[in-house]
Amino acid sequence: YPQPKGTDGILEVFQYSAKDGSEIDKVSIPVKFGYASSMYVKLYFANSLKDPSPIDCSKMYEVTRRVGWSKDSAKVAINELLKGPSKDEEKNGYYSAISPGVKLNSIIIKYPTATADFNDILQTGVAGSCKVTAIRSQIEKTIKQFGTVNKVDISIDGKTSGILQP
Repeated sequence: YPQPKGTDGILEVFQYSAKDGSEIDKVSIPVKFGYASSMYVKLYFANSLKDPSPIDCSKMYEVTRRVGWSKDSAKVAINELLKGPSKDEEKNGYYSAISPGVKLNSIIIKYPTATADFNDILQTGVAGSCKVTAIRSQIEKTIKQFGTVNKVDISIDGKTSGILQP
C-alpha cells in the first residue's frame, strides 16, 4: 500500500450487494500505522493509453511501487513485475506481456550481468516476435534499474538456448 500520510487510518471490510452493487455488511476498524522499512522499485509495462497502436514492441512505461525493504531488490522487483499491473495501473492503461503464473526461480547478479531464471510458463503459449520482444523488454528494463547491471540473461529452468523464440 502507499506510504500513509499520517499515523492513524481505518480498515474497511464489506461486500457488494448482488441486488444493486451497494456496500453491505461494512465494518470499519481503526488502525495505527507503525514504521515499516520500505523501498521503491520501478516496473515496466506496456500501456494502451500512451501507446494505442504499438509499433515498437520493446517500448515500456515505468511504474513505481513501494515495497518492503530487502537487500535482494532485484528479486523483489521481478516478483512485483510478475504480479502484473495493479487495478489502478490497469485503469491507467498498463498491461503486461508476461503470462500469469510465471515464477522466478532465481536471479544472480555478477557485475555487470544479471541472470534471471524462470519457470517454463514464461514461454507457454507465447507466439510472435512482438510478444517475445515485449516480455524480454519488461524483464530487462526492470532489472537494469539497478546500477550494477547492464546485461540481462534470461533462462527457463536453467536453459538459455531455444527459449522465447517467436
